[in-house]
Amino acid sequence: VYQGRVPPKTHRLLILIDHLDSYPFRRTREEIGLLDLFYIPARYPDALPGMLPQGYPDLSIAQQALSIAEAIFRDAKGIIEETIDRSQ
Repeated sequence: VYQGRVPPKTHRLLILIDHLDSYPFRRTREEIGLLDLFYIPARYPDALPGMLPQGYPDLSIAQQALSIAEAIFRDAKGIIEETIDRSQ
């Protein structure tokens, strides 16, 4: 929306980041792709038997996904704050 375009109607992060003019996040596509595996089962728990193709994630995968999500949140917050600071 900030770039003057209507975003696609999807929750897939890899599709959404492909629509950005630039790639503002320092995360790799592989890291962001891991988060895509969690959306549908987390939003619709009866949709699939497990959260990943092999079933529920183990603790290390869950911790990795949480760490990636926190880092993306920090990156996005920083970008928003920079944009606000420049506009003032």
